Amino acid sequence: MKHTVIAVFDHADDARRAAEALSARGIARADVHLGRAGAGAPGEPPVPPSAQVEGGPGQGLLHRLSALFGVAEPHLGHYTEAVERGACVVSVDAHDEAEALAARDALIAAGAVDIDDRVEEWQRSGAPATPSGADAQGSAGTARGAVPAASGAAAPTGGWRGVAVHRQEVSIGGVRVYGHTAVRTFDDLDAELRADHDARDPDGSRYEEHEPAYRHGHALADEPRHRGRSWDEIEPEARADWERRHPENAWERFKASVRHAWERATH
Repeated sequence: MKHTVIAVFDHADDARRAAEALSARGIARADVHLGRAGAGAPGEPPVPPSAQVEGGPGQGLLHRLSALFGVAEPHLGHYTEAVERGACVVSVDAHDEAEALAARDALIAAGAVDIDDRVEEWQRSGAPATPSGADAQGSAGTARGAVPAASGAAAPTGGWRGVAVHRQEVSIGGVRVYGHTAVRTFDDLDAELRADHDARDPDGSRYEEHEPAYRHGHALADEPRHRGRSWDEIEPEARADWERRHPENAWERFKASVRHAWERATH
């Protein structure tokens, strides 16, 4: 499962130093993004190469978070409000949990503000904490340390014509870590799965004979209970479900097709 780590800094200089700290921890510069109002305005200090700076509300980083990672309202509203108030948002694309935790710790150490506390301050002052029509429900953020149920959203990303983005979120010290799995639609995978079948040509069968197995693997990828688990972990359940649904089709004959579709749907 990939992760997006998001932190807010009151000052652009602090965000720049955080970006340098992330780079020092081995996080690729292409995976670090800064979003603020007026990015690149004349007279601003030069931006370090360890970060990509993207424009403010409704564009750049905030738009990217909404479109690609399913960071839905009200949280997107929190980051928009922060940027509109002059803060800087730092986002890190982490490729696994270990990198996400390293990024989170670096951002906290660099002085990231507690976004949950900040939202509460906005609310006490009577200012809207969830702009742009955000749903007020849950606007104070997820309970700290809690991981809510995954949510789904459709978004075209990475050249895929259709994906479902499943998101889980946990907030530690006001730095939010979003785990997300993008599941490609079966129709989008059809050509790849046919090519896989033709390349392996298991037992000289037609693709149509293995299509139910490919569909079974795709369905596994869309199951919330399987997200973030390895094939070895889910295979016993996948096999039991297959044998219940297709008792006439031996698991050993079809499991390679099941696994291939499961892998291609989420990778």
